Amino acid sequence: FFLSMSFAMEAQIVTPSPYEVCDDNNDGFAIFDLSTKTAEILNGENPNNYVITYHENVTDASSDIFSIGTNYANLIAFIQTLYVRIENVTLGTFSVVDFDLVVSVAPTIIQPNDLTIYQNPYVGAATFNLTSQNDYMAAGVAGYNFSFYLTQFDAMAGTAQLPTPSAYTNSSPMQTI
Repeated sequence: FFLSMSFAMEAQIVTPSPYEVCDDNNDGFAIFDLSTKTAEILNGENPNNYVITYHENVTDASSDIFSIGTNYANLIAFIQTLYVRIENVTLGTFSVVDFDLVVSVAPTIIQPNDLTIYQNPYVGAATFNLTSQNDYMAAGVAGYNFSFYLTQFDAMAGTAQLPTPSAYTNSSPMQTI
């Protein structure tokens, strides 16, 4: 007599962290790409074994009705809870987890004055402390982290941050940072 058995273990699904974006016009609303939470939710599980849908309430998620798309504009200003249905297509089981969409108010930053060093004799290059104006730019509000970049593109992408802004040597006589 031979008995063969197989067991399937339920996945270790994770409740995702809040999804926070900066509010570009301070109205409390933003567009969220919910698909960016998939890897976090599945916690290393094979995504081919799951169907993930997003819902505005737990009843819809549990009943698998009225799912929303992955490009989602929050309906409640500043913070809204969404529910995720994670269905294991292999086992026919599902879990529901929730997470918050958070729209953070954009900080008010004051344009700083130019930093100028007068040289005699003129050399054209000098070392500047770019961080010297952080308090001024933050209007005295604590808690801001400043990063400095050579181009607006790099600043928007968050790439090629200047490594030592407190001791930056300019590469041309008139340079925008």
